[in-house]
Amino acid sequence: MNISHVLIINKETKLDYAMVDYNEQNIDTLLHILKDERQDTKILLEEHDSQRKTLDQVTRLLQQHNINYTIIQKSQSKKNDYQNTDLIMPVGGDGTFLGAAPYVEDERMFFGVNSYPQLSSGRFMAATKETFEKKFSNFLAGDFEIESIPRLKATIRDSHETYGYALNEIYVGKFARMDMARYFIKANDTEEYQMTSGVIAALKEGAPAWQMNENRAQRFDGNEDKIQWVSTTPKNQGRDYRMLNGFSDHIIIKSADYKLVVSIDSNKSDYLFTLKTGQEVLIEKSDRPINRVSEVAL
Repeated sequence: MNISHVLIINKETKLDYAMVDYNEQNIDTLLHILKDERQDTKILLEEHDSQRKTLDQVTRLLQQHNINYTIIQKSQSKKNDYQNTDLIMPVGGDGTFLGAAPYVEDERMFFGVNSYPQLSSGRFMAATKETFEKKFSNFLAGDFEIESIPRLKATIRDSHETYGYALNEIYVGKFARMDMARYFIKANDTEEYQMTSGVIAALKEGAPAWQMNENRAQRFDGNEDKIQWVSTTPKNQGRDYRMLNGFSDHIIIKSADYKLVVSIDSNKSDYLFTLKTGQEVLIEKSDRPINRVSEVAL
């Protein structure tokens, strides 16, 4: 495998966020502050150290193989960062992988490294700190398998512009889910007005992340190629809803509210869009899957 450049997406740890929140860059001082607030600093420090050591392991091995790399922080990445690189390498957990995925619309591969498997979900990741050296060497030797994971896409209909590709789910509703969202949902030639805490749409591959935790979510038996939608926490107010969940080839949601959001894989920045009153978002299966390194020989 000929790799000349790797883009590393580095996860910010909880301590990284705390440094910003408390405006304190000295770790020891910050830990004292957090201890005074009776926070469990042991877990925070373990996660932070594991992230740093994993990143050191990754960069050391890339240097040994004479592979150029660039490190960007997950929260600061932009689409331009993903140009001119051969391999995308999220270092963190599934959230780090999902934060990078919307920026890649072509066939380039992802090689994820789970930095803290004790408390981090890593179903999209190919290796951990302990297995990375062996697995990445075998990857370079061509001893690996690729999983091509289908994605949804969201298109604002009046602009005909695709706003993002979702690996897990597309959410349409209020930014704060405790607020009521008002909209019309159209699927399978049927339309219904709803007032709920929002709609979650997912394919079978992405549903376990969020959607399948909702009470109305169903198994995909016989609907493997369909999109499932779930309308969450309906506000009945005398209404008899008939379309709170189901399967379809596509879904259209028309905003009947002042401002709804469309979120791609729970993204809160570049892939969070506003759906204005009367605008429609079309959710359908895309032709741009994500290619991730899934199995690598040890």
